[in-house]
Amino acid sequence: MMFEQASEEMRVLTSVALDQLSEQLALGKMAHDMSPPRNAFVEEAVQAPAETVDVKVAAPASPFPAVADLVEDMEKDLDDKEAQARAKILGMLGELIEAEADMVRLAFSAAPGDAP
Repeated sequence: MMFEQASEEMRVLTSVALDQLSEQLALGKMAHDMSPPRNAFVEEAVQAPAETVDVKVAAPASPFPAVADLVEDMEKDLDDKEAQARAKILGMLGELIEAEADMVRLAFSAAPGDAP
């Protein structure tokens, strides 16, 4: 977003410079006398009061979040991820116990007469 804004600002500055250059050339200030006027054309554009300015002011679609709200959201995300990790660990422990129980059953079924 920062680069898009900078690009737009550069485009606007170039447009202002070209408009002022066109105006100066149309008035013949630079055509007859190659020395620049008292103020450079860009300085004149900056110093001249603007008759109209295109400005759009609007409230944001959603209010800016408070720092406390951001921290609360981060803590909730952390709690959710910890709960997911705990659930995965419990699932893995369950699978391990099942696999070990299967191995014990298999060992007892392989040697029905042998006692450990």
